[in-house]
Amino acid sequence: MFVKMLRISGMRILVTIALFTFGIGTTYSKGKDSLSVYPNPFADSATIYFELEKSDTISLKIYNLLGQAIVTYFEKTVLPNGSYSVVLKGDSLPDGIYNIQLKIGSAKQKSQRVIKLASASIKSESKNIQFDNLLFPNPTSGHLNIPIDGKKTILIADMTGRILRSFETDLNIVSVSDLPDGEYAVTVLSDQKQVVLTQKMIKGF
Repeated sequence: MFVKMLRISGMRILVTIALFTFGIGTTYSKGKDSLSVYPNPFADSATIYFELEKSDTISLKIYNLLGQAIVTYFEKTVLPNGSYSVVLKGDSLPDGIYNIQLKIGSAKQKSQRVIKLASASIKSESKNIQFDNLLFPNPTSGHLNIPIDGKKTILIADMTGRILRSFETDLNIVSVSDLPDGEYAVTVLSDQKQVVLTQKMIKGF
């Protein structure tokens, strides 16, 4: 295991890479290619875990919602099979929604969405995040129906991932009439601050 501090675009990132080995010089992996992040949402730091079934060339990056890379951990790097983790210190990362993308070889790709929300009391990640088109009407001109009952936190971000609005409500219909026409990402957190829904919303058009 080794730990390295990187500085990328003014952001301090603590990278911890752990190789679990079986025998001398042989990297051992139990599972298939995978990617996960914990906790999600996160306040101060999140750990990105990924596993490689076999040795391959990989790239691991974090993108905003416009598809612009903002953090690069690995760029066309050959790694042996095994389990890895990288720790993102988010003290310089603005609150927002980001996509983690792991490219394996020339054909495989794994993606995971992560939310940085420093002002929230963060709990563990929900296993039931919904990416279906549950919000309606969409496109909308002024109001949005959110079919999730009970107290919840609504996050509305622009396509760079920057959070524009964050509020708690127990209503199922919320107003978005103050937002300019455009595309947004809407994320719903449960009362325990677990992500239960995330979806693109179109205002106007």
